[in-house]
Amino acid sequence: MNQLLGDKNTYKVVRVDPTTKLQKKNNSIVNELYKGKHINYREKQQLASSAATAPRLYGLPKIHKPECPLRPISSSINVPCYELSIYLGKILTPLISEDYNIKNSFDLQNRLADVNVCNDDVKRSFWAGDGEVAILDLWEERAADLRSSRKNGHIYKEMANELAKLGYNYTARDIQVKIANFTQRYRKERVEMGPSGGSPSIWPFYARVNQIIGGFKANRFCELMLESIDESSTASSVPTTPSPQLTSTPSTPQPWSNPPSPLPGSSAIEPKKKKNIVSVHTKVMEKFEAVSVEITNYMKKSEENENKFMKIEEEKANALKETAQDNKEPKKAFVAINP
Repeated sequence: MNQLLGDKNTYKVVRVDPTTKLQKKNNSIVNELYKGKHINYREKQQLASSAATAPRLYGLPKIHKPECPLRPISSSINVPCYELSIYLGKILTPLISEDYNIKNSFDLQNRLADVNVCNDDVKRSFWAGDGEVAILDLWEERAADLRSSRKNGHIYKEMANELAKLGYNYTARDIQVKIANFTQRYRKERVEMGPSGGSPSIWPFYARVNQIIGGFKANRFCELMLESIDESSTASSVPTTPSPQLTSTPSTPQPWSNPPSPLPGSSAIEPKKKKNIVSVHTKVMEKFEAVSVEITNYMKKSEENENKFMKIEEEKANALKETAQDNKEPKKAFVAINP
């Protein structure tokens, strides 16, 4: 016990015994209850403390552990609030529901004897590393099936059966949530990398998930947007040459005449396929800056409106004060006339 009490992080040495102070506080509470007619005189005499002692500490050996360490037990018999605690316990006990409380470990064992836990009721808190690799393999095989059908619950069940054959016990719901988490993490990494792929991802499954769903349009929104902007800018930059209008006179074709050569400028001009990424990024940034300027102007207008509103409120308050003062003056005059 001395070794347990030597732990300064758990126990603290006090210079003065607080038992007398706690006894006076307990008796003060009992007197207030008696004055409020919540208890009678006999209950007052029973709850009052006169010769209280400090709690006693002793230890019970833990025989199921090596070296039999002691479990500290604090005995509260004859402490200042001992009788008052028993009195309050009798009042509060009927308010406690037995459905959410147990008496001891034997009561818990009896209640759990008839409880059956299904596999669907068990919540999985983590996935093993090899389990994640296995689900990625199945996802790659069934990716087309998952996207082709709207009602794909049976596909997740089949994937769960395949994982069970490999020794991984996961439900269809677990697999669905895991694939959704993979997709969300992949999109987050894709956004952080940017459309040009400047900063590589440190997520270990990025390359594998990119191989599975990287080609889908839903995951290439940013790149497709930039491509559409670039194509529109390229199409608008290509000059259109008007074809010359020639007036021709009917003539008799000669067998020895050569076929007419194509006019200059009449051949179709193909648009340039090379993309100027720098100009595209510049246009995107210009749009963002324009939006930010609009937001800033809106905030300034809102601040101005708020200042105007505050001025109006101040004018209202001043008008009310002046009205109140004007109302006081006739009263004073009336009192002066009729003393």
